Amino acid sequence: MENNGFVIKKSLGKKYLLSLVMSTVFLAVCISIVVSVLFQRRIMERYEYVGFSVSDYVASMMDGDEISMYLSSRQADDEYEAMREFLYNTREKFGLIYLYIAVPGEDHLTYLWEATSGSEMLGFEDQYSPGGEEWSLKMLANQGDRQLRTFIDPQYGILATAASPIYDSSGKAVALAYADFSIMDMAKGIISMIIGTIVFIFGIMALFTAIFYMNAKKSIVDPIRNLTVAASDLTNRIDKGDDPYVNIIHTGDEIEALSRAFESMDGQLRGYIAENSRIVAEKERIGAELSLATDIQADSLPSIFPPFPDRHEFDLYATMDPAKEVGGDFYDFFMIDEDHLGLVIADVSGKGVPAALFMMVSMVLVHSNAMSGDAPNNVVSRVNDHICENNANSMFVTIWFGVLEISTGRVHATNAGHEYPVIRHANGEFEYIRDTHGLVVGAMDGIPYEEYEFTMEPGSTLFVYTDGVPEATSEDQELFGEERLLAALNKEPDADMKELLSNVRESIDDFVKDAPQFDDITMLGLKYKG
Repeated sequence: MENNGFVIKKSLGKKYLLSLVMSTVFLAVCISIVVSVLFQRRIMERYEYVGFSVSDYVASMMDGDEISMYLSSRQADDEYEAMREFLYNTREKFGLIYLYIAVPGEDHLTYLWEATSGSEMLGFEDQYSPGGEEWSLKMLANQGDRQLRTFIDPQYGILATAASPIYDSSGKAVALAYADFSIMDMAKGIISMIIGTIVFIFGIMALFTAIFYMNAKKSIVDPIRNLTVAASDLTNRIDKGDDPYVNIIHTGDEIEALSRAFESMDGQLRGYIAENSRIVAEKERIGAELSLATDIQADSLPSIFPPFPDRHEFDLYATMDPAKEVGGDFYDFFMIDEDHLGLVIADVSGKGVPAALFMMVSMVLVHSNAMSGDAPNNVVSRVNDHICENNANSMFVTIWFGVLEISTGRVHATNAGHEYPVIRHANGEFEYIRDTHGLVVGAMDGIPYEEYEFTMEPGSTLFVYTDGVPEATSEDQELFGEERLLAALNKEPDADMKELLSNVRESIDDFVKDAPQFDDITMLGLKYKG
């Protein structure tokens, strides 16, 4: 049976029926075992009573003083035959298998009388069966509780023996009266009783099982099956606009509560689906707008390389990889005049759309103020004042702004809370420029910024970046750091700028592996050729 794509291998009704049948069988077997054990115990108690009654009766009729005489003379007389006749009649009266008088020795029994034989049993010695020696000697000494001893006879099957001591006139036990009777009848009775009990219990339990199963099927199985069918068709009914589920099952128990809960779930699910459809539509709209915003932001950054094909004095390349659809980092480069190249890299506080909007405003302000040709520190100061005028959300941006004098290689720069730039002089290795950090832009108006200067010889390389590079985090929560950045740059220090930035990004990816990117990663590289 298949329900909503799920194959039902065994129905609930069949499981109920199987469980009831197994319970019935188990209960019948347990009851039969208990009854048979109790029956066997009572039968054994009955046999024990009868057996010892016979052996005690026979022992009381024997003259213990004559035992020694018969053992020594080994001669039968009329009194001996009379006693044998008495034993024979007693055996027949009580249905015994064997009835005999014997004296236990160290390793054998010495017979005096046997109910079915003549005087030839007088003095006959018979070896003990296993365990018989200890048992017989204890009975002779009248030690411990009396108990039946069972053994297997080749002719009569399972027998039980009761023995009672025979005393002489001095009160000494001189022989034992043994009464053997078959307990096969008891075994047959137990088997018949077990069979009868099982048949009776199975009949009662079968009737009970049928009644219980029909009731369970009507009150549990069928309602659950109906709910299952309704649940499997729920989405189809909702898609078709059919009415909610109203087929309440009136059982007055948990099944009815389940039915009412299903009715409530039907209505709630319709509301959830309607709300989810609205949310999905809204997400699709927002996704489309974010995709458009991503394209707009990407188009706002210089993306054509080489950017100035007719200028051979430098090689320039830059990248920006946002952590979300849009980012707060930006880079920029532009010719202020024929001999001055402006270089900007910045990191806006926050992520997402707000940071992207703030980034666009900051980029425009830096670019427009830098085109005045003023010193970098003055440009950053004016940008800071403009941003502070309308910054209700207290956002800020870190900026590194430098101006390269192409003809001489001198760089005038200002650092407003940004990362240290990295420089490689010709034929050397990359190293950090530990410049002075000013306050981040947008924190407070009227803040003066310092300008510093360094010179790039032909063959020198400048590398600037945002904090997403050194703060890239691995799965073990370890930062990429400044030392790994230098190692990545010095891997191929003479590479062109595109390959240099690619080497850095490859080192970051190898380090973080599958860890998510939490921050924008922006890099700009410039090689001065002179």
